Amino acid sequence: MQNFNILDKHTIQLPTGVFAGVESFACYDDGRIQGVKLSERNMLLTHAGELVPAFTQTPRRKDKFSVEFYRDGMVKAVALEEMQEVITPIGEMPAELVTFFETGELRRVFPLDGKISGFWTEADERALNIPLSFELGFAAFRANISCLCFYQSGELESVTLYPGEEIEVAVPVHGYGKAMYRDMRSAGVGSSANTGAKRVHEVPDGAGAHMHSTVAGKLGVAGGYDAATMGIPVRQGFSLYESGALKSVEPARPVRVPTPIGALWAYDPDAIGICADDNSLCFAKNGALEKLTTAGSRVTIQTGDGHFAIQEPHTYVNPLDGESMAVAGMTVRFGYGDGGGGLGVDGGGRVVDGKVRGGGGEGRVVGGEGRVVDGEGRVGGAAGCVWVEFSPDRERYLLSDCHFRVGDFVVPGADGADGEGFGGCSPAKCAGCSLCG
Repeated sequence: MQNFNILDKHTIQLPTGVFAGVESFACYDDGRIQGVKLSERNMLLTHAGELVPAFTQTPRRKDKFSVEFYRDGMVKAVALEEMQEVITPIGEMPAELVTFFETGELRRVFPLDGKISGFWTEADERALNIPLSFELGFAAFRANISCLCFYQSGELESVTLYPGEEIEVAVPVHGYGKAMYRDMRSAGVGSSANTGAKRVHEVPDGAGAHMHSTVAGKLGVAGGYDAATMGIPVRQGFSLYESGALKSVEPARPVRVPTPIGALWAYDPDAIGICADDNSLCFAKNGALEKLTTAGSRVTIQTGDGHFAIQEPHTYVNPLDGESMAVAGMTVRFGYGDGGGGLGVDGGGRVVDGKVRGGGGEGRVVGGEGRVVDGEGRVGGAAGCVWVEFSPDRERYLLSDCHFRVGDFVVPGADGADGEGFGGCSPAKCAGCSLCG
């Protein structure tokens, strides 16, 4: 159904106004206008201010619509004629491309939108970028930005850094991690990797309560946030919850992070970095660790009946040279009770060999010990981690029924790999390990 009128050869009337100098336009499959390319100066009045869509061609301009529309005719994106100041919920800032929600609110702001080519390099593009300063509860920095994303409410959703930029972000260290993080700091590098599930929960409920008021306010988290923080280097960017709490970050290099099963090296070697809405190191709204990707840790698991399993990153032959080995990161997820990242088992779960199996009823994994109760209780406490899951196989283990030993993952054939046995064990390591009894 056509939603525009062609007034003359180069003029189109839309619900949002009249566009002159229309060089070309395209429509959706139902006949509604999708976008226009302009050859004359026009002006759009938007939530981001008065915008001048692109109407001239330059070597660095991408081949795209000057103005793109949703099916109902509302403006979806505007490629600007030149960098101009636009109005955002956090103040005015320079932009070459802006996008909007279907209801008109600002969605994304791109300071630059040039086309990288043999004639226009990334270094050329970077020279045009204007560094922006941010003072957030968990980070204060000045850096070149690729994109800012906002919620429909106007709250900041994510900050995508320009390639090559690196900042420091204070990430939460939740209940299970406070004692572990203190050990890591005192040791200088990290805590002992030999951490069983029952040891993890020995941190007193009041641990860190003295810092609650200052840290909770500093991170902008609404109520009940009981966490310390640790600074980590971040590339590509970070995302936030609508409340302002930190949602995810992308570590710039391997960093040892406290988890309910021990300290793991958090780093995704294959992080894409186009958009920072979703990153590899993720937290719940209350600060509990929900997910990370590791390429440097392997986990040996001993189930309640004495069985052993190994979870480790996947290796493959590097396609660039056909000889060396490359590592694909392993994703590790943690499940909590009501105060954390969700219920342990989605209905009727059974525990077999220490793994969560089945479902379909009312049963849930509950209690500080991770018991299975038929449809009644739930896990108490924000730090009450119930299960850990390893991808890509999605193998899930209950912390109450298993013991975990975390070690460094060594790529097969690399220096130092010789002599490593099952689960990264060696005679020297076994002498000081109590995992096998």
